[in-house]
Amino acid sequence: MRTTLRVSLIALAFGATSAIADPAPSNFQGVPAQIIPTYPEVGAPTFTTPSGAASFSGLQSGTGTGAGGTDPAAAAGGGSAALAQMSATSWGSAAAANAQAVGVNATALAATCVMESGCATNPASSGTISGTFQMLDSTYLQMMSEVAARDPSLAATLPSGLAGKNDPAVQSIAAAQYLYDAAKAEQSAGIANPTFLDTRSYFQFGPSAGKAVALADPGALLSSYLNLTPAQYTANGINPATTTVGQWRQSVTSKVGAAATSSVLSA
Repeated sequence: MRTTLRVSLIALAFGATSAIADPAPSNFQGVPAQIIPTYPEVGAPTFTTPSGAASFSGLQSGTGTGAGGTDPAAAAGGGSAALAQMSATSWGSAAAANAQAVGVNATALAATCVMESGCATNPASSGTISGTFQMLDSTYLQMMSEVAARDPSLAATLPSGLAGKNDPAVQSIAAAQYLYDAAKAEQSAGIANPTFLDTRSYFQFGPSAGKAVALADPGALLSSYLNLTPAQYTANGINPATTTVGQWRQSVTSKVGAAATSSVLSA
């Protein structure tokens, strides 16, 4: 019997906060269904939601000050520099709690915000790619829809459309759902306990290529799993003739440190 997912708290007050901006007009070409890091967007196939579900214990807004109380990030474990960087923001505790509610470790979410924007509250945007987790409008909408589908009662409490997309705590809900999807997809592909490093390729290169890179031999050329233009290879810092999967993985690890080996799914 499928257990109905419940949310004990979701107080999202929008419209009056300066952290929420209208999405910019899109000038970007080749929109995929994926989350984009600080690198320019690359193509990806149609997204298929993996199976599986987690129990919600509550989602939080980003209206707090980040001071006082028990930090959900600390409860999630990890202790990495990436987790500390996210926790130091005014919205970090809410984002960590949202990750846990979706079934994702806060450390993995923190590593994502480090890669995407350095955990900046108002980072630069490119077309419809915006926010702390640098999400595409279509991806944000899809992930929020998935969260609501896991408990229909959320449909009336989650922000409508793109409202709240650029609030870091709100966007963390969608980012955590995408991490959850990535980990579940990689589990189905044979990776028993996907780490942040395993799922990073899914984020950067899309679901199909991402799973292939996660399973690839470190000595294989990264370009053999990708279909990018010369400009996209350059923008992503990849030499298609020499960059190996192992070298790309090392570049990610150098940016997030110990968080690279953190499990994505909470126990």
